[in-house]
Amino acid sequence: MSTTVKVANYNTMLLPWIVSIGGDDFHNADRVAKILKLPFLQGNDVVVLEELFNIAPSTALLNGLHDAGYIHQTRVVGADDWPDRKQAMPWNRSQWTSTHTEPENGGIAIVSRHPITWAEQLIYADGCGWDHESAKGFAYARVEKDGRTLHVVGTHPQSTDTGCGDEKSYRQNAAKIRHRQFTQLDDFLTEKEHTGLIPSGEPVLLVGDFNVDRHDRAEYSSTLATLRAEDAARTGRTYSFDTKANTLAHARYPDDGPEDLDLALQRTGHTLLENWTVDVSAPTTAAYTVTAGGKHVEVTDPSDHYPIVATGVLPEPPKNPSTLRVDKVTITAGDDSGGDDLYGEITVNGRRVWHVERDDALSDKKPPYQLPGVDHGFLASFDGNFVVTALVWDSDSPDPDDELVRQSVTVDGRTAPGPHTVHLTGLHGAADLTYTLQR
Repeated sequence: MSTTVKVANYNTMLLPWIVSIGGDDFHNADRVAKILKLPFLQGNDVVVLEELFNIAPSTALLNGLHDAGYIHQTRVVGADDWPDRKQAMPWNRSQWTSTHTEPENGGIAIVSRHPITWAEQLIYADGCGWDHESAKGFAYARVEKDGRTLHVVGTHPQSTDTGCGDEKSYRQNAAKIRHRQFTQLDDFLTEKEHTGLIPSGEPVLLVGDFNVDRHDRAEYSSTLATLRAEDAARTGRTYSFDTKANTLAHARYPDDGPEDLDLALQRTGHTLLENWTVDVSAPTTAAYTVTAGGKHVEVTDPSDHYPIVATGVLPEPPKNPSTLRVDKVTITAGDDSGGDDLYGEITVNGRRVWHVERDDALSDKKPPYQLPGVDHGFLASFDGNFVVTALVWDSDSPDPDDELVRQSVTVDGRTAPGPHTVHLTGLHGAADLTYTLQR
């Protein structure tokens, strides 16, 4: 039987107390009470939240979601443990690539109705403008639903802040930082894929306020390429951050145009949820008054972003999936008559089966040479295909390294079981990779 997956995202706009110094008052506690009554929060498997900056109202929101059934919760990215929270699992791993001196937390948390069996945070290396003072990064959670595993990332990268440069450069500077942050996220996921911690048969969902406008086709396309991700079909409102229609967004940013910033992506190379669709809704509440820019303004929106809810169907895995084992890899041609100093990696569906760092290069190996240390375990494919990628280099320090083998091939797991050999090439070398298929 297929499994439906439903994931919501909401930028809560629970801003830190420092904004009140300028006279703004967005009534965080009152808005939390309104947010907890919104229909979009009902019936999700996972909810990703951003801008949980203000501790007291953010704690109230997370505790309210706990009472509503989201009993499995990560800590807030970049924050200390908040003692009044009903539940917040410690990070299994925490990486700070920034200076670790930011006065403000990163504002992201993941809450789930289903067990979170592993959770990590990573703080991005740099930021500009106000975000330089915030420990922005991402939360990663491994969620188990009905015996199936989902990998969920919640992120809120660099905003397009006027503090990122002068009038001509701040947008470009912010976009460059976002790209570096997305590269950090891709590196994080790639490492887990290479080591088998995120298998190809398990979906990877990338969710959050990406601060990338879907209508800015250049940056949007670049973001999808960097993260190796696909977007969902879109229904509902055109913009998730609508400064014209959202009364609270208009009160804060009356001169800015609307943008579509909140995304729920699927990383390719993994099982993809079918019929993946994002709905952008515009829930409203009873009118209340805020102070923004020195003016008292009546609003009806509980946050300056609209929520998105992504829905898809997790396909059933095949009863008899194809499996592949790499038996041996033989370097058949090189570029140095005295032997090559070999390093690189070989992966199957993103999982490493051979890996040698450059500093540990295998010295003076003359072809034909069989690579040692190949993982001979069988790997399963749930779509029937195996992507085998070989990157093998000759370390020629101090001269530039030479590419020996650089090629990807797709193996159809439905072909005849038994041993097979594929020939792989590069600019200066070649290799034969022998594998065994089973069904």
